[in-house]
Amino acid sequence: MARTKQKLFGKHIPPDCHYCCHNHTPEESVLCRLNKTMQEDGHCDSFAYDPLLRKPQNLPALQRFDADDFKL
Repeated sequence: MARTKQKLFGKHIPPDCHYCCHNHTPEESVLCRLNKTMQEDGHCDSFAYDPLLRKPQNLPALQRFDADDFKL
């Protein structure tokens, strides 16, 4: 049985210059090595996802529990 290779972060990653491997300055304003700009519809033919440039989202705050929540 052949295994299919799955994308680590999913197949539908919206293009963003901040986490493209052609981004020359990931910490500052975006500067493309290929001198390209993102089109108005959010499409870039040269977009190549680099997972190391993506910043994770913050986790939601945990709920606060008190002793009454655990009584039967």
